[in-house]
Amino acid sequence: MLGLFLIVVGFYLAVREWLIRRPSLAIPSTEVVFQPSSVTYFIDGQVITLMNGNSADNKVSIFGQPVFGDLNNDGRDDAAVLLLEESEGSGSFFYVAAAINLNSGIQGTNAVFLGDRIALQNLEIRGGQIIVNYVDHQEGEPMTTSPSVDVSAYFFIQDGILQKIEPSAKINSYLISDEDASKYCNGAKMDSDGYRQTITTEKPLLLADGNYDLKQIATIVIKAATSGNCQQIASNLGISSDGATVYIAPVEAWAGISITMCSCQPQVEVNLLRLPGIKRVRWLSAVDNFEECSALSGVVMESYPRQCRYGGQNFTENIGNELEASDNIILESPRPNQDIISPLTVKGRARGSWFFEGSFPVFLTDWDGKIIAQGVAQAQGDWMTNDFVPFEVTLSFVADKDAYSNRGSLILKKDNPSGLAGLDDALEIPVMIATD
Repeated sequence: MLGLFLIVVGFYLAVREWLIRRPSLAIPSTEVVFQPSSVTYFIDGQVITLMNGNSADNKVSIFGQPVFGDLNNDGRDDAAVLLLEESEGSGSFFYVAAAINLNSGIQGTNAVFLGDRIALQNLEIRGGQIIVNYVDHQEGEPMTTSPSVDVSAYFFIQDGILQKIEPSAKINSYLISDEDASKYCNGAKMDSDGYRQTITTEKPLLLADGNYDLKQIATIVIKAATSGNCQQIASNLGISSDGATVYIAPVEAWAGISITMCSCQPQVEVNLLRLPGIKRVRWLSAVDNFEECSALSGVVMESYPRQCRYGGQNFTENIGNELEASDNIILESPRPNQDIISPLTVKGRARGSWFFEGSFPVFLTDWDGKIIAQGVAQAQGDWMTNDFVPFEVTLSFVADKDAYSNRGSLILKKDNPSGLAGLDDALEIPVMIATD
């Protein structure tokens, strides 16, 4: 028995030793290695193909180490590289370039010149930008002297091209779909809502340094986010005076317009509703009022009330019943359609019959008719007269930043202690309730 036991133990130990020492199976890796040092770049229009960091003639090489980060908002790391071109003379020319990590492979960009014989300090990718810090020579300074001017240069990828930008330039973005629109909108199938759900891929958009109003930004974003007939339709847009509504001008129908609009409408709306302050997009079948006319750059005539002409029609601005009530009350401040903030001082003149005991009620309502402020206007003189008497009241209110519209109404009611409906009267004008 002892012999059998020793045989079994010996067999176990031999198998265990073999299991420990056996060679592991090599499983080939399928991961694609991202090597910006073996990519084709473009210097001054010349094709420069690098292998392991050097061009075939050894005139161009990678300087230092590439840095990695997302440069085109696709969720994948791209790379920024510094290129050194050695001239036949004493020049050492430095460039910055990028290697973009696309589904189809690695794509090198154009190289942007930094300087000759500069002292490079660091290279980084931050917020979708490439930042290069280096020391350059003063203008006109001999290249034999050491560089002494600190420089921070900023670069940005737009439409596959590396561009230098000013640090104060604004970076916006827009959304597109990676899906073929015809998959959702083809006549037989018109799934506009389904296509809307696919508009999720963010693309960077550079706004050059300058001051832009909301309409200019909206126009730039739509131009970037759309193409073809959709771009042509949506480019004729206007912004309401409160900045909350975008109007798209009426378009003439053509064969296939419904297919175009099936994908165009969600593409436009998704991008416009991302802009600050914009709460709705209205696709007009016709221009019906002064607001729409003026937003769409109709011809505004400076009469009172103002009139706007569009498509052969005239539209008159709404000023409430100011003209009709002017025999009894005149409002000096605020004026119809004026932007108002809290506290709001209301001033004007009213006939003595508008007051009772030297006062009358004043209300401020929001777009839905809800009272958001009220007060009592006090006569600033003897009100026991049929003449006009100055009045004043201050209203405090809280503006709703999430309101459907910034439009509101200021209502100055005649004080009517009799309660007789036939003696009721009021002045009501539209105002714009500022939220900033």
